Amino acid sequence: MLNLTRKLADFTFNTTYQDIPAEVVWQIKRLLLDSIGCGIAGLSTEKGKISLEFSKRLEGNTESTIIGTPNKVSANLAAFANGELFNALDYEALTSPSGHISPFVMAAPLALAEANRASGQELIAALALSHEIGIRVARGLIPGKGFSMRIPQKEIRIGLPTHGYGSAIFGGVAGAAKILGFGPDKLCHALGIAGYMCPIPVVMKFAATVPSSMSKYLSAGWISMTEVMAVLLSDLGYTGDKEILDGEFGFWKSFASEGWLPEEVIVHLGKNWFLPSNISYKAYPCCGAMHHALDCLYRILEENHLHASDIERIDVLINMLADLPLWQNRRIGTHIEAQFSVAYVFSVAAHRIEIGPEWQDPKTFRNPKILKFMDKVNFETYSDYQNAIDKPIVKVLARERGSGERRVYTERTIFMDQHGLNDHQLADKFLKNVLEVLTKDQAEKAIHTIFTLEEIKDVSELLKLLRTES
Repeated sequence: MLNLTRKLADFTFNTTYQDIPAEVVWQIKRLLLDSIGCGIAGLSTEKGKISLEFSKRLEGNTESTIIGTPNKVSANLAAFANGELFNALDYEALTSPSGHISPFVMAAPLALAEANRASGQELIAALALSHEIGIRVARGLIPGKGFSMRIPQKEIRIGLPTHGYGSAIFGGVAGAAKILGFGPDKLCHALGIAGYMCPIPVVMKFAATVPSSMSKYLSAGWISMTEVMAVLLSDLGYTGDKEILDGEFGFWKSFASEGWLPEEVIVHLGKNWFLPSNISYKAYPCCGAMHHALDCLYRILEENHLHASDIERIDVLINMLADLPLWQNRRIGTHIEAQFSVAYVFSVAAHRIEIGPEWQDPKTFRNPKILKFMDKVNFETYSDYQNAIDKPIVKVLARERGSGERRVYTERTIFMDQHGLNDHQLADKFLKNVLEVLTKDQAEKAIHTIFTLEEIKDVSELLKLLRTES
C-alpha cells in the first residue's frame, strides 16, 4: 500500500527552511503580506465584525493576535478570526489547483507561531509546507463531472470541482504541526483527526444559491480553528486515523466522486514545488473570473477618458462561472453578493470607485447610481477560453465628450505576468487595505518585516505591528 498519509508526514518532518527553494520563500512572504492586508481590510465587512466578536466572546488564553485589533485570544480562536478575515473580501491570492487556499492553511500556523515564539524561518517553512501539501492533496482529488441546472432560456452544465476547500485542512495541519515540532507519527494522528472533523463540501450549493450566505464556499475560520484543535488533541495523545488518505474508504471517497489519484499527490515531492508558478494575486476585490475583463474595461475607460455618465451599455464576455445564479444576481443585499455579481462589479468599476474595501461597503452597494447603472451591464459566457481569444472581451457603447457622438470601444484580454502583482504593487495594495486601521509607520514596518521575515527571531515581533491600541 502506498501509505500516502505517512509519506506526507515524513516530508513535513524532514523539510527545513534550508530545503525550501528561494522562489518559494519569496512567494510565501508575498502571500503573507497580501493575506494580512486583505484580512485587516476585511475588518470593515459584516462577516469580519461578526468573526471578531465571536472570537472575543470565547476567548481564553491571550496568546495569539487577531490582526488589525488590540485583541489577543487563544490560538484556535485567533486562527478562526484570521481565517475568516483573510477571505472576507475575496481579495486574497488564488492558486491552481485549490483556488482560495491561503485562508485555509495560513491562519493556524500563524497563530501557533506567535503563541510558541517561533522564528521567521520556522514560520516560512510551516507556511510553505501548508500551501504545498494543501495544493498536492487537491491535485489527487478527481473533480466530479459538475452539475446541470436550468436557468432562463437554457440549461447549463458547470464542470467545476465539487470537492470544495475542505481538503486544504491537511495542509493547515501539516503547517501547524511543523510549528510544534511534531514527529511523523504524531502528525499522522493529527491528519487523521482533521480528516474526521472536516465538513462536507458544499461549494456548489453556495454558487447556485441567491441570496447568498456568509459561509461562502466553506468557512476558512472553521477549518483553521479545526487545524489547531487537531494538532493540540494529537499532542495530548488523542489518536486519529493514521491512514486517513489511504485505502478504499479514505478521505477521498466523500470528496472526489470520480476517484482518487494518490500518485499525483506525491509526484516529485520535495523536488518540484507547485507553489511558485501557480499563484495569481488579485488586483480587484471580487471573484477572479472577472479580473481579465475588468482589466479590459479599465483600459477603455482610461485611454478614452470615459466616465459612467458617458456610458450607455457595457457588454462583457466572461468565464462560464457567470452562468451561475450568484454571478447573475442583480439584487445586492450583502458584501458577499457584491463579490460575485457581474453587473454590480462592472458598475462599481465604471464609476471609478477606489479599488479596495470600498467596493463592498454598504454605502457603495446601496448607492442608487451604482444600482441603476447595473441595468447597462450585459454579459455572456464562454466554456472554452481558446474560443474567446479572438473576440472582444469588453465592448462599451458611449457618447464621446464634446461631440456627443456614439462610439463603440472594444478591448481584448490583457495578459499580465504570471504572478499578477509585483512586490511594489503588493506593498501598495497592502497600504490601501490597512491604513484605515494601522498607522503608516506600523504598516511600513510590517511590510519591511514580512519581506525580511527570515531574519527575525520571534514572529511576535511582526504580530505586534499588526495590533492596534484600541
